[in-house]
Amino acid sequence: MPLETPKRGAIPSPRSALAGAPPFHVALAGAPPNFITVPPRISMWGNDQYGDCVTAEEAFAKSCNNPEIFIPDSDVVSWATRHGVLNGAVISNVLQWMQNDGFQEGSLTYDDGPYFSVDWTNSGTLQNAISTGPVKIGIAADQLETAWNSTGGRTGWFAVGFHADSNEDHCVTLCGYGTINWLAQQLHVQVPAGINGTSTGYALFTWNTIGIIDTSSLLAITHEAWLRNPTTVTKQASGWHPWFRVSGGAAALGSPITAVARNPNHLDLFVTGTDGGIYSTWWDANGGWANWFRVSGGAAALGSPITAVARNPNHLDLFVTGTDGRIYSTWWDANGGWANWFNVSGGRAALGSRVEVVSRNPNHLDLFVTGTDGGIYSTWWDANGGWANWFRVSGGAAALGSPITAVARNPNHLDLFVTGTDGRIYSTWWDANGGWANWFNISGGAAALGSPITAVARNPNHLDLFVTGTDGGIYSTWWDANGGWANWFNVSGGAAALGSPIEVIARYPDHLDLFVTGTDRGIYSTWWN
Repeated sequence: MPLETPKRGAIPSPRSALAGAPPFHVALAGAPPNFITVPPRISMWGNDQYGDCVTAEEAFAKSCNNPEIFIPDSDVVSWATRHGVLNGAVISNVLQWMQNDGFQEGSLTYDDGPYFSVDWTNSGTLQNAISTGPVKIGIAADQLETAWNSTGGRTGWFAVGFHADSNEDHCVTLCGYGTINWLAQQLHVQVPAGINGTSTGYALFTWNTIGIIDTSSLLAITHEAWLRNPTTVTKQASGWHPWFRVSGGAAALGSPITAVARNPNHLDLFVTGTDGGIYSTWWDANGGWANWFRVSGGAAALGSPITAVARNPNHLDLFVTGTDGRIYSTWWDANGGWANWFNVSGGRAALGSRVEVVSRNPNHLDLFVTGTDGGIYSTWWDANGGWANWFRVSGGAAALGSPITAVARNPNHLDLFVTGTDGRIYSTWWDANGGWANWFNISGGAAALGSPITAVARNPNHLDLFVTGTDGGIYSTWWDANGGWANWFNVSGGAAALGSPIEVIARYPDHLDLFVTGTDRGIYSTWWN
């Protein structure tokens, strides 16, 4: 007796679906005289426990790809469960769903291409279709199960001499054709006595096996046939991409990355080199990562790594804290290159902390520092008035225990974040109509996650926060105006192998980029699409 018990679960497609589908047209070149695809690895894909044969067939079709795309059994069962077809599915429905909601594996989704009806009664048409891609068929399975049992549920069974059966209840794949002798050679089995090896047969997948069925038996039990062309369409799934090493890394430059987006299609990264100079590389959608470039003047005389902010699409501002404790700035204007370093009025000598920078809107640039008294201080640039006097943000952060991390959520609402002495994350915000709010404890905090927050606004209505956990993984929570703060989520892969807390930047509304510096000093990135 076989170790696995086969299940069925196909529901015939409506005749209207078959009639309305475009028919497969035979290619002018015709099909080769024989053909077979035998994937390196196949499975039951849940069809020994559930009636998910229609979904399991989709997983087999993906395995026929070169190189093989193997979908784990658990993912097949999950897909069938999510679509309500774990124990029975209309074949044409699954074909339709798979075109835009296929199997997701990591950062990729494997969909079906458009599907075509195939005239399985015409051997030329059917063989041409099989040579194009696996053909999905609906059959009556009583006699087929007997053939499958003849080998104890192992590949190499033979299905011959079937009588007509109209009870369509199972979904399988045709993945080859040729003489029965040739097909048997490909499956490494012997043709049993009494079977004409010179007659035409078809390779058929079902229940974790591939067997051989003769033409008359196939016609006796088949009731619909479909070709996906292409069989598989690979798409970048919505989700986190694998970590990617930015060209050149920062190995020779000696410092973790500081990143800023200058405009939607141009992403700039900055590091401070071992010589104290500031270096930059940038991504242009048309050209990849540029060579590292030394920003004029560097920061060698200024004594501090750079903090960078884009004030508007055409004007990029860099800030450092000098050895005299003052804040210095340089900026890039597309018309004039890098400016000389400029001492921001008042410096921050009396305030006791490096600058934290945030751009509130295109014409208003805000700087923040934490003073020696633990309070948060701000100055800002208005195009009409220069730098303002330093202003103490209400409440300070003295009781909260950490320098500020700041993010602009939208043009009229500025949010500040700190990590308190209790390890929790606290926020205050400025609303043009109401001033600074009281500090607010974000639900859950980051007490269990082990790191101060790094914050980024992904789009005007969605604010994302990131921390590095004690396990080295990167965790995120986000605010949606309709739902409050989400539970902390472990970003796929974490940064455990990369050796550094995250640096975060939103490049444009629908694309969020994360950066870390690896233990090899290279810069690594992942992004959400």
